[in-house]
Amino acid sequence: MKHSILSCLILILFPLSGFPQISRQQALMEIESLVNDYAGKNDIPTINLGIAIDDEIHFISYGIANREVPVKTSETSIFQIASVGKLLCGIIINDLV
Repeated sequence: MKHSILSCLILILFPLSGFPQISRQQALMEIESLVNDYAGKNDIPTINLGIAIDDEIHFISYGIANREVPVKTSETSIFQIASVGKLLCGIIINDLV
C-alpha cells in the first residue's frame, strides 16, 4: 500500500511536462510500462492512476482489486484511501499559501 501511494504522489507532483517532446499516446504508454514494471517487481497488487493532459483525463489501471477474488481493476474501482486525504489536503493548502 505504501509503495502504490508513493507512486501515485510522485506522478501527481511531477507532471508530464518533464517528459521530452513526445506524443501524448507515447507518454501514456511509457507511464503504463513504468507502472507495470514497478508493480511487478515490488509485489504491488494494484495501481490506478488518473492523469490529466490538456483538459482530458486518462486512466491507467494495473492489477487486481482483491487478492482473494481476482477481479481486474478499472477506473470505476473503489478503494479505501485511509489517511491519504490528510496528505493531499496538506499539499493543496501548502500550494494556496
